[in-house]
Amino acid sequence: QTMSCTKDADGTSGTPSHKVKQAPHGIASAPQHCSPGTAIQTRSLSPASTAPAGMPKFVDDSSDEKPAAINDEVRHIWIAPELKNAPFIIRAAIDKKNIIRLQENDLGDIEAELHISKKQLVTLVRKCHSAGFSLLSPTQPQPEQSLFSGNGDDKVKYLAVFTKN
Repeated sequence: QTMSCTKDADGTSGTPSHKVKQAPHGIASAPQHCSPGTAIQTRSLSPASTAPAGMPKFVDDSSDEKPAAINDEVRHIWIAPELKNAPFIIRAAIDKKNIIRLQENDLGDIEAELHISKKQLVTLVRKCHSAGFSLLSPTQPQPEQSLFSGNGDDKVKYLAVFTKN
């Protein structure tokens, strides 16, 4: 499927606007203003979730969208500007009964073991990122990711280490 740019009534290329055409499944596609003769192959575009950043979306594996998979066990390493904030962020985001271990190790890092839902994990990762922590691990979920496979209520064992920058 090819999508061409729009033209004004006088035949010149479309006037600059911020309008975006919508491809199937809510995927943002090409801007409506382009140079004459340009086109974008919509099948070449990478799918992106258009869900608001605060709303993670979970879809089944039969979806046409390409969701990120969250494993049953997730290990993350975080760089924290201030380690003393890590336990507060975790306790504020997660119910106490889901915190299995939250302690300082021999190196002075904060270690956490949590048994939480995938949705809670996405929320916690975003809160840590918003607090200025930097995620070093490539494992999903990542703070900017919005689309995930499976069920948000599925349980995950989360192991995290927060270390000082």
